[in-house]
Amino acid sequence: MKLNRAPLILLIVAVLLGGVVYLQEQTTPPPVKSEAQLLFGFQEADVRSLSLKTPERSLSFVKNTAPSPAIWQMTSPNQAPANDASVAYLLNAIASAMSAPPLTVPRVKQAEFGFDTPLSTVELALKDGKTHRLILGKPDYNRTSLYAQIDPQPGADLKIFLVSLDFENAVNRSLGEWQQVTTAPTPKATKP
Repeated sequence: MKLNRAPLILLIVAVLLGGVVYLQEQTTPPPVKSEAQLLFGFQEADVRSLSLKTPERSLSFVKNTAPSPAIWQMTSPNQAPANDASVAYLLNAIASAMSAPPLTVPRVKQAEFGFDTPLSTVELALKDGKTHRLILGKPDYNRTSLYAQIDPQPGADLKIFLVSLDFENAVNRSLGEWQQVTTAPTPKATKP
């Protein structure tokens, strides 16, 4: 029985190429997955004051630490007790915000990401004296995240992070939702 040379050569080449591919797969490390990381390195309790600017309004809050449980006080546009739940929701969203590594784009493209007229700008002052700034742009193309800038540097390229769409709910509230609701005492009914 005589074998043709062409099929035998093709079989040897296929085995050799398969071996090369197998060895290549075994020695190549798997691609590095980009892990989401915390955007800020502080806790919610570290914040002493915050200001929030949206296209509709500007608000300022300061933490009053005199009472045993610290309470938030609105200082602008009104002097009034703040709704602690609304402030805590925003601070929790900021302190626990996670994102993959940022995308760097030229500053001339800021309008494409909604930073020419941002959804909101939040400035925070911490008890250690540090300040942070969070600028929220528009939603991404499929409305699953918002574009954000963290502590932007003037004149530098934009470092754009993707943050949770929950930030939209955290900053877009009516003035009444930022103030503590005070209930007037109801008069007791008297018997005739």
